[in-house]
Amino acid sequence: MARQTDLLKKIDFTRSNWCVHVRVLRMWEPLFGKQQFPSSLELAVMDNEGTRMWCTVPQLMIKSVKMKVKENGVYVLQNFFVGLSTVKPNQTRVSAQKYKINFQQNTSIIATDDHDFPPTRFDIRSCADVLNRNGVNEVDLIDVLGLLVTKHDIVPFSIEGKPHRRLTIVLQDLEKNTIECTLWDSYIDELFNKVDFEGTEPVIILLQFCQAKTFKGQMIITNTRHSETMMWINSDISVINDFKKSLSVDDGDSSSQLITTVSSTQSETLVDDLMSSPVRSIEELLTLEEGAIVWICGTVMGIVPSEKWCYLGCKKCSKSVRKDGNRYVVETNVVDSTAPISVTIWDREGFQIYGKTANEMRETKDGNVSSFPAELELICGRKFLFKIHKKSANNNSGELCYHVMKITEDKNLLTKFVISPSGGLSDEKPYVTTDKTPCSKSQESIGDTISKDCTPAKRLFPTPSIDDDSHNASATKVPKITVKVEK
Repeated sequence: MARQTDLLKKIDFTRSNWCVHVRVLRMWEPLFGKQQFPSSLELAVMDNEGTRMWCTVPQLMIKSVKMKVKENGVYVLQNFFVGLSTVKPNQTRVSAQKYKINFQQNTSIIATDDHDFPPTRFDIRSCADVLNRNGVNEVDLIDVLGLLVTKHDIVPFSIEGKPHRRLTIVLQDLEKNTIECTLWDSYIDELFNKVDFEGTEPVIILLQFCQAKTFKGQMIITNTRHSETMMWINSDISVINDFKKSLSVDDGDSSSQLITTVSSTQSETLVDDLMSSPVRSIEELLTLEEGAIVWICGTVMGIVPSEKWCYLGCKKCSKSVRKDGNRYVVETNVVDSTAPISVTIWDREGFQIYGKTANEMRETKDGNVSSFPAELELICGRKFLFKIHKKSANNNSGELCYHVMKITEDKNLLTKFVISPSGGLSDEKPYVTTDKTPCSKSQESIGDTISKDCTPAKRLFPTPSIDDDSHNASATKVPKITVKVEK
């Protein structure tokens, strides 16, 4: 006869022979400080009443436990010892339970059939509860469910020379309350891989085991630093399906929901910058003297195919003198309604628009290194505002080059500051001529901005040269782009 199991809420120091039947919700291996290897394996488990508890597996048992236990599996646990679920400052825990389960060498782990065990239950808190701190603190992890209504720009930064990324999104609950959510690094990749930000399908996001934090005097939510957080995006689970149905009832039709994209920390700065330095046409930029710094608005027609799209640079000064990591130096062909131009996108702006470092860009899915990654061409066909510095190339050639100092594709700024040659706002068409030349297949994905039969502009521009000063690379004279116009 099977032994009767205990509920997690009953566990305390009064006994030592506890036996629990649980589902494993999450497993993670935290690294603290400069640790290279985890000192423990952490688990979040749930019993059949939905009560959660934190479990810790010591380092010597990590390998054996990982062979037996998988996320979402159901197990009977015996012969463990009970400890207090206290945490150090700035650390979190998966449950507000006073006690936790600690594995030991003789802990018994028995896998069971999960047919009669309830599926994952979520501890969902409303946006209002988080904002008002109703039963919410910065230690105990929570679940938050909402409609994605706003996305800010990715913000790149570094910690001790290591590159990181931060993205702020805004979630809205069924009561129309909103809360800011900050995603970091791999969670940004997961979001972009699963969401079409140009589409109209509503995006419902459930963050399980996320952390509530105070930022600038207001409560926000964020994924945790050790990957405890799980992110469910439009998943076929009951809580998300019910949320979608409620949206349909409240709004009449939930099938269309546009996501607003705004520039996060740079919006006001960019507006001031654009107001003080009006947007010029490319034709005007070409006539300006060396040293000119102006904004242009143009569509990316192609990337110069070259192995020199990145260089090995120093973490501190960006010069190519120490092999501390690859940095972007992408030669990009841009056009507006007046002329073409070849501009150089450097590391900071490259990280901003691609959402990953040059090192990450070089590594292919199979672990090899790509000399010219296809992902570089993902910006083709997209319109940006570029702040350009016109300067002499650092190769004594007397030629001029055009370096990108800032870049944005904020739709509000594009609408406000796009100009036509005659002045005023316009939706400019790319500069073209009528020569007929076949094009390569790589240009076909650009879309309606360029005809599928056109000559790719990227084949007509030379590549930049790199020297010790990363921001004084050479760019050659700008030839005329030849593009075929379909009849």
